[in-house]
Amino acid sequence: MTGPRVAIIGVWLESNRQAPVATEDDFRSLYWLEGVAVLEAARDPQPFILGEAAAFVKAMDATGPWQPVPILLAACHPHGPVDGALMDRMLAIMRAGLAQAGPLDAVYVANHGAIIATDRDDPDGEIIALAREFAGPKGKVVVTLDLHGNISERMVESSDLIVGYRTNPHVDMTERGEEAALSLRLILAGLADPKPAFIRLPLTPATVSLLTASGPYGDMIDYGTRRRAELAGDILNVSIFGGFAFSDSEKNGVAIIVTARSDVRRAQMLAREIAERGWAQREKFRRSLVPLADAVTLARQRNRPAVIFADTGDNPGGGGTGRTIELLAALQQSGAENVLYGSFFDPPLAAAAHQAGIGAKLRARFNTAPGLPCEPPFEA
Repeated sequence: MTGPRVAIIGVWLESNRQAPVATEDDFRSLYWLEGVAVLEAARDPQPFILGEAAAFVKAMDATGPWQPVPILLAACHPHGPVDGALMDRMLAIMRAGLAQAGPLDAVYVANHGAIIATDRDDPDGEIIALAREFAGPKGKVVVTLDLHGNISERMVESSDLIVGYRTNPHVDMTERGEEAALSLRLILAGLADPKPAFIRLPLTPATVSLLTASGPYGDMIDYGTRRRAELAGDILNVSIFGGFAFSDSEKNGVAIIVTARSDVRRAQMLAREIAERGWAQREKFRRSLVPLADAVTLARQRNRPAVIFADTGDNPGGGGTGRTIELLAALQQSGAENVLYGSFFDPPLAAAAHQAGIGAKLRARFNTAPGLPCEPPFEA
């Protein structure tokens, strides 16, 4: 087989500093793939792995010969910091695989971008720097990240191209994986010599202000997309990261990475434009959420068929455990009726409900299993 030799590595985790530590079992409950298993999963007609990783492999397959060198792809549902010893072991697996791979033309890194460990704050930077070490000065390092990634200088300096999601809710992972592959083809063919510009704003928005269909964050992304088109091919990629506030690390903050095809001045100019536009709208990132007691009162006063509450502080999609009971307790104390409550992570309660059967009524005992201090037992 001919074509570029491209190693594939990645650790996907969004770390909430207040959530339980992520263990190897947590990763294996989603996926932990080594060697050829990476390619088998990526090439499956209905892949269960990250959309961008599968799309990268399929786009490379579709655009010419290449020699993939799959090493490790591991992913965990949003959780707390990864155990430091486990992070060391994953880095060791990747290092050993890269060392055994021999000469490489490129390394593709499929990370989330908001990993913290129990003993340090920039495992993403370590992984990308490892890719650079084995790609060498002539090899290329291409990275895909979630737009909730927290970007460090080390991450940018160690890579040639970082491609971030553009949508929240995330619906463009396939497109971003394809973009990473097509951009790598251009770079390896000598049609682009990527030059990134990076700005991180002293601004850490709440996740509820990071939707992309509207609001200041959406405006920044739309502006970057429009200006990239106007610059007639001078810009290879524009990625704007809202970050993940609950990681609570030194690399938190809205980050802009603009990568020019060859002229870094073009990238610097556009990165500054986007940063200034976002900074001018910084007050719009504030969100005044309704206090729980007031929300319950308003819900009972409004004559509507349904009122939807969201406990944004206990979001399992952001590392929450799905086990806090404040909202449920407030609704019960108010005398609210016909409440549909979910989702709640409680295997013992789920087992009791299954035993009772469909249509049965039961006294629900929440959080009988040990948990965090913010997860006390409750009955309803």
